Amino acid sequence: MTKDQLLQCVLDLAERADELGERDVGCILFTLAGAIKSPDELSLLILSGVCNSFAQMELDRIEGSKELDN
Repeated sequence: MTKDQLLQCVLDLAERADELGERDVGCILFTLAGAIKSPDELSLLILSGVCNSFAQMELDRIEGSKELDN
């Protein structure tokens, strides 16, 4: 799969999410598409860092809620 094919897949998913009224998902996917399309790939690197931070915060939150359950 080429980068252009990947971009088209993300755009198709973003448009479908919008059609289904999933505005948050569409926004995330359109943002990803913009980062993929970025000519210098810096946007993709920055977005990747933001996603990594978000994932870590979510893992911490999940672990915190598991500790409260015990």
